[in-house]
Amino acid sequence: MSRDYIKYRERITQGGILSTLLWLGLPPLITQLVQVSYNIVDSIWLSRLSDIALAVPRQVWPVIMLTFTVGTGFSVANLALISQYVGAKKYSEAEKSASNLFTVMIILGLLFSILIYFMKDFIITNIVSTPKEIYEDTIAYTAIVSWGVFFAFLFFAFSTTLQALGDTKTPTIFAVVSTTINAILDPILIFGIGPFPAMGVAGAALATVLARMITTVAGALLLFRGYKGIRIHLFLHMDKLWLVKSLKIGSPVIALRLANVSSFVVLQRIVNSFGIIAATAYSIGLIAINLSDAILWGFTRAISIMVGQNIGAGLSKRARQVVYQALAIITGGTVIGALIIYALRRSLIMWFTSTPQIIDLADNLVQLFVLSIPFFGMFFTSMSVGSGSGHTVPPSLIGIVRLWVIRIGLGYILSIHLGLGIWWLWLSMSLSNVFAGLAGVAWIVLGRWDIPVIESRKLGYMKYEKKLMDKRFN
Repeated sequence: MSRDYIKYRERITQGGILSTLLWLGLPPLITQLVQVSYNIVDSIWLSRLSDIALAVPRQVWPVIMLTFTVGTGFSVANLALISQYVGAKKYSEAEKSASNLFTVMIILGLLFSILIYFMKDFIITNIVSTPKEIYEDTIAYTAIVSWGVFFAFLFFAFSTTLQALGDTKTPTIFAVVSTTINAILDPILIFGIGPFPAMGVAGAALATVLARMITTVAGALLLFRGYKGIRIHLFLHMDKLWLVKSLKIGSPVIALRLANVSSFVVLQRIVNSFGIIAATAYSIGLIAINLSDAILWGFTRAISIMVGQNIGAGLSKRARQVVYQALAIITGGTVIGALIIYALRRSLIMWFTSTPQIIDLADNLVQLFVLSIPFFGMFFTSMSVGSGSGHTVPPSLIGIVRLWVIRIGLGYILSIHLGLGIWWLWLSMSLSNVFAGLAGVAWIVLGRWDIPVIESRKLGYMKYEKKLMDKRFN
């Protein structure tokens, strides 16, 4: 194992908590901010085609994300395993877990890409129930973007491996490059520039797939050839013990993600039942909301890395110190972000449309939902604790109740069954975050998530390190 990763481990298990959180969290935060900025630009380009064109990606992405649930489950499980192996100084086990992860992700990515491509008509017609005004564009978009699923799975494995070791900078560089390529290709392929024909909405899909393919293949080759001490190998025969561990840790996450994404499919169907105006307003409102919670996606991954390595090293008290400080940062940051978006919401919405009905509906959504973002930050922190510790069941159960009991169940009863209108669906979405945030914090404080999920290793140096670090943080 490279000396770089030994230094990463020492800083994660012994360095200042706040400075280490910032060191690990800022690169993913930059990635998310760049991605959110690109999504805004992408939506602006699509809105130049028509107001309703920007609703096309939102139709299919819940289904695409549904396939990501299995990949996310394996990624979360191996973030816990690899980081805890590094914390316990079992570097060969960390490399073996990463190799198994790559093998599985390649197989799953290919299967899901093929499945989505050949089932696209059924998905758009029978599952999402896409409005007829954007049906043809959605079919064309899905046919292209389905092939990006394979490269997304490969990038899951690439980023999870390096982040678990403590390197959040390299995946960020690759993600930023991918987003930059995507942003350059977007107007060229959407409107047609030079020798390139105008492809409309399908051009946005092709830009996404090409950008993801270039950077993901480059990143995978880097690890297959060996990068700073870690080298990936593909296995013809799966390690059964690794598979059992991954499924045990990842299954609750998969269940939550399935509930999460399928709830978005159902939610999209409910929104679509109110017509194309509501569907477009929903898409625009979510763009504005995503700006306010961008901070989550950086620091929550940093929490998982620090929790995993410190638990692996036997430093449970330090792991809790990490979580409490991170919770304070994320709550404060999301409060600030939510207030800024709330104040600027109408101006942001008017970037994408000038239709009064769409503006008013999107404004209602942002007003109600954005104030619940700090609670979503609390819940997301509990999910990150589960990801790093490997104890994924409690936060997953909280998440399922959040989505299906409050967001979908209550939202459907109020807006459709009682006929009170879409405003009550927006309210249910907001209340679901409040519940999950409070429940997540309760689990963080009272739960026994600081027990390792890897094999115990009772060596003298580890006992000494635990005693030393516990004394430091008393």
